[in-house]
Amino acid sequence: MAAELVGGALLSATFDVLLERLTPHVDFLNFIRRKKLDQNLLHRLKPTLIAARAVLNDAELKQITDSAVKEWLDELRDAVYEVEDLMDEVSTKSVTQNQVCHLSTGYLNVHDREMGNKLEAIADRLELLFSGRARALRLRTFLGFNYGKIPYSVRHDSLSFNLTYLRVLSFADFEVLKKVPDCIGEFIHLRYLDLSSTQIESLPNSLCNLYNLQTLKLHSCFLLMMLPNDMQNLVNLRYLDIQDTALEEMPKGLSKLQDLHFLSDFIVGKDHGTMIGELGEISNLRDKLKVRNLENIRNGKEAYEAKMMEKKHLKELYLSWSTSQNDIENSQTERDILDKLQPHWDLQVLHIDGYRGTTFPDWLGIHLYLNMTELKLDNCINCWMLPPLGQLHSLKRLHISQFPKVVTVGVEFFKGSDNCSLLTPFASLEYLEFFEMPTWKEWHSNEIEAFPKLQELHMNYCLQLTGDLPTHLPSLKILHITSCPVLTSSIPNYPKLQDLKILSCIGSLLSTMALWFHILHLQSDEEQAEREMNTLAISNSVLLSNAHLENLEKIQIEGCKDLKCLSNHANHLLPNLKKLSITGCPDFEPFLEGSLPSSLRELEISYCDKLLDRYMEWHLPNLTHLCISSKHDSIKCFPEEGFLPVTLITLELFGLTSLETLNCKGLHHLTSLQELSICVSPKLKKMEGGQVQLPASLKRLRLKKCGLLEERCYAKDAEIWPKICHIPVIEINYKFPHETLLEELAEESSQEEEFQA
Repeated sequence: MAAELVGGALLSATFDVLLERLTPHVDFLNFIRRKKLDQNLLHRLKPTLIAARAVLNDAELKQITDSAVKEWLDELRDAVYEVEDLMDEVSTKSVTQNQVCHLSTGYLNVHDREMGNKLEAIADRLELLFSGRARALRLRTFLGFNYGKIPYSVRHDSLSFNLTYLRVLSFADFEVLKKVPDCIGEFIHLRYLDLSSTQIESLPNSLCNLYNLQTLKLHSCFLLMMLPNDMQNLVNLRYLDIQDTALEEMPKGLSKLQDLHFLSDFIVGKDHGTMIGELGEISNLRDKLKVRNLENIRNGKEAYEAKMMEKKHLKELYLSWSTSQNDIENSQTERDILDKLQPHWDLQVLHIDGYRGTTFPDWLGIHLYLNMTELKLDNCINCWMLPPLGQLHSLKRLHISQFPKVVTVGVEFFKGSDNCSLLTPFASLEYLEFFEMPTWKEWHSNEIEAFPKLQELHMNYCLQLTGDLPTHLPSLKILHITSCPVLTSSIPNYPKLQDLKILSCIGSLLSTMALWFHILHLQSDEEQAEREMNTLAISNSVLLSNAHLENLEKIQIEGCKDLKCLSNHANHLLPNLKKLSITGCPDFEPFLEGSLPSSLRELEISYCDKLLDRYMEWHLPNLTHLCISSKHDSIKCFPEEGFLPVTLITLELFGLTSLETLNCKGLHHLTSLQELSICVSPKLKKMEGGQVQLPASLKRLRLKKCGLLEERCYAKDAEIWPKICHIPVIEINYKFPHETLLEELAEESSQEEEFQA
């Protein structure tokens, strides 16, 4: 039995390889076209292979107990291997003809005709095997391929076979499919239908005849606007995925689908039969559910009909209001609606988007949600206070965004209004993000000890937030603060901080910053750069002069106009620094001896004019990667001899617009160099150095927008080509000259054969 199953697996793999090789632009198809053989052979062969592949899975299982199926499978295997042998022969012949052009043309033509006859015989044999005997054996069919690789005409032909016993049909990612034919209703044995990521706009009502259908996938059918009216007839449907569609309402009577276990979305309608009560009758839903258009619920009584508390198998719930209105008729009604949508206690993930009430119901934040690990509250434009989420003991991720009326986040956020809980607030929280809180001013975070496990804190666009950040965050590793212009707190001493990013914030936030972290990322926008960097230019524009940074591995500095250097004692202060990136620091001075630690391996310099003007004064350690990027107008020849360290593996030059000459003598000693990239140097034309080549170790040369040098490379210029011809990969504007030359030779050979014929 094991041998038979292994043999079946090999046959399946052979089918897949053959179908791949029959796609355009491979030797076999090119051979058929070039020799002007009957291309109808391909139109017969490929759909037959597709149809045979479709029944293969079932046949491989049935062969164990059914000798007739085993005999059929053996014959099919022999025919398929003949196709494979023929294709190998064609590939070998194609290569041989390109290399041996003096063979007799008459012999070649006779041999071509023999191969054409052999191909026709194989196509006849395969058609006979499938069209008659596969149906007689009642093999169940699975049809699912990467249709993006199969020409449309062939796909259409493959469906012309009798698919009475079709069980699984997948057109996922079949982008040219715009309409499902009515005949889909004839596949009454179909269990699984996947139309995801197609361009269908509607489904025929005949689809509702598929009473055996269990799975219907319509994910990412962005143009699909409606489902068939008789969906309630699909009584065995268990899985319905309509995520990311244009559906505006559900079909009536969906509550009759009592076996439905997965429903990605429920869209609340206004009419009877599409209202929220339909959802209440579907009691076995599992995994996740998104309920949309909740603005169509009129009151709490209607909301209660959804019976959300009874759906104990749901793990993720997304509640969404599609319209946001500042003026609502009754805030208490809005609160009551959400109150009656309370989910079961076993829920793990909750996302509320567009809620229109002014406060949240009491159930949100109650400690009885012992399994809730993730919570997102978005676009709650009328809420003026946050719910008491600190008592969600298992909560690990919390995202709060777009609360324009919240001014203060106080004790109630941590413990609730009674402030009597003995639980540590946010005991398990690892990720916390505040986004677009435009009127938030105060965060009373230090009045209560909380967040013992918090690892990431993101604060974005909190335009009026002042005061202090939480001081006791023993586990914090990542702190990102963006566009908090009046936040004046210093950065506390977080013992495990590894990643600090501060973008578009007033300098006072940084003025007393304790730099105890492993990765530093400081960035400012152009308008604030000069003002902010005055506070960072500690001790006469020397950054990091007194900080304790023994474990620092990476520094990234951007837009610091007044910054001149890091330190004159880098080996002592930064003994473990591995990567340094400096961008937009025009006054940064050359790296004097001792200003770069010996541990440094990667250096990126971008738009630092003074630094590049005096690049020969740099004292570079044992770098492995160097990237220089700048629209600089003084460097005409690069690099000077002895400038680059022998340890260099990768060298990238970008935007050196005045560069005219690449000095091979300045590169020849780089015995470890593997990759050289030069981009946007339109004046670069020459490679000097006499007979000196680029380093023998070089594996890839990449040129982009270096027009003058590119032309000389393509022309195999006598001064340029000898210096680069040994490089295995030469890439010019994402093209490869070696391949281009081979294509030209192949085209010349093909034209010569046609002329001889």
